[in-house]
Amino acid sequence: MAEAPDTECEPLDIAGIVVGVTGPEPCRRVVRRRFGSTRRPGAAPEIRLDLGDEPDPVPGGEPDAVVQNIAVWEPRDAGAATVFAAHRTTARVAGTEVRVGGPVETPVDRTAFDMVCQCAVGVAVASPRRALVHAAVVARGRGAVLVVGGSGRGKSTAAVAAFASGWELCGDDLAVVERDADAWVVTAVRRPVAVPAEVLVGLPGADSAVVVEGDDPARARRALPLEILAAGRRRLAAVVVAGHDAGDGRVEPLGAGSLDPVVGALATIPTPGILRRHLAVLSGLAGLPSFRLSHAADPDRRRRRAGAMLDEIAAAVGLDPGAAGLQSGEAGQ
Repeated sequence: MAEAPDTECEPLDIAGIVVGVTGPEPCRRVVRRRFGSTRRPGAAPEIRLDLGDEPDPVPGGEPDAVVQNIAVWEPRDAGAATVFAAHRTTARVAGTEVRVGGPVETPVDRTAFDMVCQCAVGVAVASPRRALVHAAVVARGRGAVLVVGGSGRGKSTAAVAAFASGWELCGDDLAVVERDADAWVVTAVRRPVAVPAEVLVGLPGADSAVVVEGDDPARARRALPLEILAAGRRRLAAVVVAGHDAGDGRVEPLGAGSLDPVVGALATIPTPGILRRHLAVLSGLAGLPSFRLSHAADPDRRRRRAGAMLDEIAAAVGLDPGAAGLQSGEAGQ
């Protein structure tokens, strides 16, 4: 891909939201690895993301929170910016205007830039009806399941297990959840699905899987081709919290109304001010049927067991495998 001038606006489609990206090409590459490279030429950006290779100053005084080495300063006055900082990267968010600055020369630099940028975009996306979440999305019939859980908890494994069991695979990392008419709907960010090599055997597209660029070698993950992903918005039918079991795996319903799993899924730092912007979405997700799916300890059984457990969840929430899925534009009809 030819490098665009720093001032040229690149209209990225992030789960249906057009984000106009400007800045140096090395910084843009980090953004594309996180949010995918789907473009919407000619579309007016809803969010503007300005990138630079130098950090901006941060506010004086202690940050309001530090989570996973990312510091956050909440706005002190109306119209002021939310500020994030980690390593040598900073981000400022004021409404739908986002500025991220920092070097991307080393793996540590790129990781900091990536995570700070995600946090900042998560704040810009947020509204009483919409949130960016860290989750896998799988669909069956007319509904979808949102699979949440921290890094290494098995979201991608559950997503690929569902795919092997006949579900549609929409994405495994980021998604936008929003309210549409009388339903909560979800659109996955279109980027390659990365999973441990042992769960790929026999899957469509496995022969074309490639090593994940910049990934921890200990995770031994491979990225499946984009062509396997299903597109479009889907009605949300359930939330699944992924984890691990010491035995053969198990699935259990969770109590209604618990906010903890969905707060942990937010693709930004949940400070009090940021949480207030997400309360309506969090309450909506907490009102959906929710389940804990604990993966089997035996790697040879993990994928098959996860697929069977997801099928149990589908039956429990009434997902019909024979019905057509809800595509973009059908929500609320």
